[in-house]
Amino acid sequence: MAAQKVGSELSEQSVSISIAEPIDFVEIFSEQEMRLLFLSVEPNALHQRKARIALSDDRTLEATLDFDTSWPSLQVIYSDPSLASEALSRAEETQLHHRDTENHRVSTEKNRNQQQPRAIYQFIEGMKQWLLSLRFMLRPELITVCLSLILIAALLLVRMHVPVVSASELLRRSTTADEVSAGEPGTVIHRTVNIEERRLDGSNPTVRSRVEIWQSAARGLKLRRLYDEQNHLVAGEWAKQDGTNMVYRRGVEPQPRTAPEVAVQAVIENGELWRLDASAATFNMLVEHREAITVDERSNTYILNYENSAANGPNGLLSASLTLTRGNLHAIEQRMIVVRNGDRREYRFSEAAFEKKSTGSVPPDVFQTDPELLPERTKSRTEDKTTAAIDSTDHKSPADAVASPELEIEVTYLLNRIKANLGEQVSLTRTAAGALRIEALAENDARKNEILRALSPVRNNPAVKVEVSTVAEALKRPSNGSKNATVREVEVANNRTPADAELRAYFSARLVGEAIDEEINRYTNRVMAHSRQALLHASALKKLATRFSPEQMHGLDAAAQAKWLAMIREQATGYQREVATLRQELRPIFNGSSAATDEVVTEANLAQSADRLVELSYANDEAVRAAFTISAEGKSAATITSAQFWRALSSAEKLAAAIQRVYQN
Repeated sequence: MAAQKVGSELSEQSVSISIAEPIDFVEIFSEQEMRLLFLSVEPNALHQRKARIALSDDRTLEATLDFDTSWPSLQVIYSDPSLASEALSRAEETQLHHRDTENHRVSTEKNRNQQQPRAIYQFIEGMKQWLLSLRFMLRPELITVCLSLILIAALLLVRMHVPVVSASELLRRSTTADEVSAGEPGTVIHRTVNIEERRLDGSNPTVRSRVEIWQSAARGLKLRRLYDEQNHLVAGEWAKQDGTNMVYRRGVEPQPRTAPEVAVQAVIENGELWRLDASAATFNMLVEHREAITVDERSNTYILNYENSAANGPNGLLSASLTLTRGNLHAIEQRMIVVRNGDRREYRFSEAAFEKKSTGSVPPDVFQTDPELLPERTKSRTEDKTTAAIDSTDHKSPADAVASPELEIEVTYLLNRIKANLGEQVSLTRTAAGALRIEALAENDARKNEILRALSPVRNNPAVKVEVSTVAEALKRPSNGSKNATVREVEVANNRTPADAELRAYFSARLVGEAIDEEINRYTNRVMAHSRQALLHASALKKLATRFSPEQMHGLDAAAQAKWLAMIREQATGYQREVATLRQELRPIFNGSSAATDEVVTEANLAQSADRLVELSYANDEAVRAAFTISAEGKSAATITSAQFWRALSSAEKLAAAIQRVYQN
């Protein structure tokens, strides 16, 4: 609410500020956009804050901010003594004007019989009176006051009407910032996160634990160690950049795990929520319906909240919240309420420390597996190997060479030419000294020789270490220990695939007898091959898109950039080709059709888009295999006939095309 008084000497503007957000300052500007007065407001200020300034010609400007009322009120007073004297002159001018008008009226009465049209005279008289009435309003002093008051109101309106921040935009910017930070080759990230777990029914006390996370882009490794409330190491996870994850627990054999971003439901069901990050990427992964996310803006943070109204199973996410700092959108807290086997539990992740270290300042043993997490029979052997490994690899000798990003791109390009990045057991990592290590397991001698020939341009480079062996050679090596094989007998009640009925109905229209079975087998193999190849292209595309950030790409030489972008385009095109063929194969039989919205991909959200492409591809491949493979679990083909499946297929194809367009610009 506002009020204004304009007089000859004093002009006053009063504004009642009915907003809950604290006021930091008040500024008053002239019509030339020159600041005339600045009133600073201290946090939690009480009573009044006042500022006064003397202007030229004995003019003054005064602002008072009063907190004693129910809502803060602002009063601005402008004083100009010269206007008081000018008011008298204007009054005399007005009287003279009235006298002239009256004389003119008498004269007009006397000459009313003259031929001058009365209508023209009235129009001229009206124009003269209107122009005289505007003289006061056009005074420079009054214009200055009015403009100043308008600027004050505009400033308050700007502060009161802050634009609403989009949840998807906050998540995108936070994820991008994390990816850029984690992708710096010469930096190691160390993060400490405290976890609290409690049952909502209050039956058990709160369980507290701590996770220490170390991440190195140069090593292509991210690990986390889980400590209980007594600071005992109880578990750990070592995750490589190629997607292989290994979980270690006291007294238990190491177990391979699927990456959490691919199998988040399995992480919840197993109670391994300590493997999740408190981050925007994890929050995105947990949320099924992003349009249901709400944003609560605080003075220093954004709080994103999500309620899963569709949750109805014995295991899954009920709600989640993520707290981001306003300054750099860094995640500092994450809360989740999940249901596990019917029990509702709340998990609270709070960041206790976050630091970046140079690679040389971090001891090499930080990245080694802790002996207490290994079985007793392997501890002594592992300790001996660890010591030898540290002596030969982790301590950089003068003869060691560090591989440049351009060399890494060259090696990746050579492997890509022979399709060694599509499902084969080929890994490219960095040693602690910064060299490249290529490890490959070939099916036979011919494939082994092909890989070695492809790598011949870089095999003699001191910064490249190549180890290629065949499956037969690997089997001849002494094993680390005998393991008792577990044999499980599975009884399959039906020897036909879930989609068999639809396939037979389609092919029996033009085939008979055994030809139907043969065509069904060929069709099934084709469909699953296209689905699998699409998944492999998506995985390769993700590795390429997340290895170097756009900022790092711009720092490479032109030849390296051209090769890297060519590989990304090749994988994106290959993915689109496989998905398009898969859709053409399925559509005539399963009558699927569902349009998807266009995907928008930029350099800023490129890595996030590549992650989503892999998630969609895994889900699509799982649906295809469930329909076309024999299983004892009684799966059905209903998924590939649903609108959700066809929409996901179309979204994945458009997403790959959008990723490709980023590199065509």
